[in-house]
Amino acid sequence: NIERDIIELQKVAERGHCKARFLLGSYYDNAVRDNTKALLHYKIAADLGYLEAQYETGRIYEKNHQKEQAASYYARAADQGDKAALHKLVALYENNPDLAKEDKKVFEYYREAANDQEGTLAERKLAAALICGLPDKVRGFTSEGVLLGVYLDISENG
Repeated sequence: NIERDIIELQKVAERGHCKARFLLGSYYDNAVRDNTKALLHYKIAADLGYLEAQYETGRIYEKNHQKEQAASYYARAADQGDKAALHKLVALYENNPDLAKEDKKVFEYYREAANDQEGTLAERKLAAALICGLPDKVRGFTSEGVLLGVYLDISENG
């Protein structure tokens, strides 16, 4: 019986079990389609450090157009090595340059996303840091000449 299973899962979650919280969030997200309850449980698990919950919390915040909160949770997951969260974060920054300017680690995220991909897309992500007006974030990661060359190459080759 699913209702009995949910009650048992709730008891375990209330004792501080992160995965149980995450599973409750997943249940409300996918089976019941209640974003409010899903976010509640995902966020508790995320705030306790559960990686998958951090991504899902970011996803729901993004879906609800709460971009700052989405970026925060995607960044937490990206910092723990979640590549999907990293790419969602960079995409969020590409579509919201003002949001990107608020994050001191933004260029690190762009660089990591660029290193995780191949070819032109990676170069575009790296050059996006310049386009977003973040040249002072670039210093210390790569020479400005190399990054400017990447930017010019993209400008010339589309």
